[in-house]
Amino acid sequence: MSCFEITKRLVNTGNGLIMNCYTCGNEKGPLFLMLHGFPEIGWSYRHQLRYFGNKGFYAVAPDQRGYGQTKGWEQKKDKDQDQDKDENSYIQSFDLFNLVKDIIGLTYGLKYEKAIIMGHDWGAPIAFWCSMIRPDIFQKLILLSNPCSSPNEITIEDTYTNAMKELTSKGMIHYHQWLCSPKTIDEINQNIGNFLKSCLFSCSSSSQMSKSFSSEKNQLAPIMWPISQSWFEISELPKENEMNWFSENDLKIYIENWKETNFYGSINWFKNINRERNLTQLYTKKNFKFPCYLLQESMIGIN
Repeated sequence: MSCFEITKRLVNTGNGLIMNCYTCGNEKGPLFLMLHGFPEIGWSYRHQLRYFGNKGFYAVAPDQRGYGQTKGWEQKKDKDQDQDKDENSYIQSFDLFNLVKDIIGLTYGLKYEKAIIMGHDWGAPIAFWCSMIRPDIFQKLILLSNPCSSPNEITIEDTYTNAMKELTSKGMIHYHQWLCSPKTIDEINQNIGNFLKSCLFSCSSSSQMSKSFSSEKNQLAPIMWPISQSWFEISELPKENEMNWFSENDLKIYIENWKETNFYGSINWFKNINRERNLTQLYTKKNFKFPCYLLQESMIGIN
């Protein structure tokens, strides 16, 4: 029996991207797409790729738009256009529906018409909306750590912005707000190794922060924290052997990818949250009729 190993493959999505994919398995087997979250890359699924690739599937984990070694999403300025309009257009290219188009294009680029799709963290809503919008292609759905649903009602109330403003009035900051600050991204890009280690460890079941996440003592971090502090001040770095589930080689691969890409593209996913709320109202009260599996704990990662 063949033992498949992980290989890399570049795929033209037809949506402006040359998508870098980590693949494993027989290309004639059923397609199993695995979508990563933040601040991850397709390599996050290395264990799952090997497992399912050797169970008869063609397992594929892409670096999504703004991540890893995928190309074609970089901002291109047109001197004849208004800079603000160009910037807005660029940010909107990272909205949920365009990210769904990327995955549809990837599926066709791989020469498939159907796929099982799985998403973790930010990858979960992309996987969910792939199945909602194109259930003819994505007929089985797996969500990891992030349950999703269609909107319950159409509303003009900006609940997301209002919630962020309320937090600010209480002297707190949500990690979405912190990430979307230009100052923050510069800080992350200058401390990529520590940011990745602190983020992956603090959000894992190994850290004291995650253990206290649902306790009465601390229900806030790592989701929100006092506005006077930075993530680098409230997060945890692993002590020796505390992060043995994530090797130094894995960390090296992450750092090399993020040094090449930086975090400017991936943060645009967060900048589109309000826009996505408006877009998805088209599907108000729409139910899905396909098999769906949800794996949910207070903190779950795939690394």
